[in-house]
Amino acid sequence: MANLRWLAGYRHNRCRGYDVAAAAVDLAATPRPLMELADLLGDPLATLPVIFHLLWTGDLRTNLSLLLNENSTLSTPFDPDLEVS
Repeated sequence: MANLRWLAGYRHNRCRGYDVAAAAVDLAATPRPLMELADLLGDPLATLPVIFHLLWTGDLRTNLSLLLNENSTLSTPFDPDLEVS
């Protein structure tokens, strides 16, 4: 619940930087730790709010039953329409 309470603070669209959000989703197609993704996107002070917003909206995912930290692995949601061979 602590993770959800934290992420709820980033639920508003004002936290969504569209260029950063698009890049984050592209980069998270390969699962990455939270801080690695934030660093790849630019200044973590500017990119972390966008990442937290994407977690809230479901555009990115992680295991929220574990404490969210710099090593939490982020990825894009599974697309059930994609066939895995």
